[in-house]
Amino acid sequence: MIDIHNHILWGIDDGAKDFEESLAMAKIAVEDGIKQIVATPHFMNGTYKSSKENIKEKADILNKKLKGENIDLEILLGNEVFLNIDSVEKIKKGEVYSINNTKYILIEFSFMNIPQNADRIIHQMMKEGYRPIIAHPERISSVVEDPSILIPYIEMGCMTQITSGSILGYFGDKVKKASEEIIKRDMAYTIASDAHNSKTRKPKLSKAYSRIAEISGEKYVKELKRRTYQIIYDKDIEYLEPKVTIDKRWGNSGLSIVNKWLKKK
Repeated sequence: MIDIHNHILWGIDDGAKDFEESLAMAKIAVEDGIKQIVATPHFMNGTYKSSKENIKEKADILNKKLKGENIDLEILLGNEVFLNIDSVEKIKKGEVYSINNTKYILIEFSFMNIPQNADRIIHQMMKEGYRPIIAHPERISSVVEDPSILIPYIEMGCMTQITSGSILGYFGDKVKKASEEIIKRDMAYTIASDAHNSKTRKPKLSKAYSRIAEISGEKYVKELKRRTYQIIYDKDIEYLEPKVTIDKRWGNSGLSIVNKWLKKK
């Protein structure tokens, strides 16, 4: 298994607090069957802004330690970029890592809602040759209320990454339900752990994959894993057509959102 969203590097953001915890997280991941982890420190102006050199240095140190102890895990480079008006310029200047230096870049929004100018910023990002992956959309309050909000961004070409803990209910029943709905509507491109430590937010994926198999079948799980592989090796990934209506709670709202979006285009 491959984990493309993980805060395993120590002392950079709100992830691992020290090297020992980074190593503990690595061992947990290996026990769960994970072979590769993309380290994705937050890149957030005013809060977290570690240099690419610092990220690479720490990843190299951790990889060397893992190899020395015969721990079968590879750490790859990335960032989790908080989307704002400066994001594209920072990417153009080479201040952030895409996922394993591919065209795929992990972005995040506020947990309250998707900003009104998000479509414009994302469009600019895509003009630069990048394909954004929206991190943990199921935890955004407005998406929890109506997952159809994601459809216009998927229509643009964005991908989505659902967090394993969300699927298992670690962030509450509402987030769990939203993540299940996103999966059922074919709006989930990949899953990742978004691990932050070795105790409460661990780097694990296997139980989440098992739960997804119960929801949508083993073939769906294989597709999720295949797309994760395609991401880190910079392969083209096909567009998924969202299913507009499944749950009566949200009704046909997705259809109206898409129609409004198409009229704007």
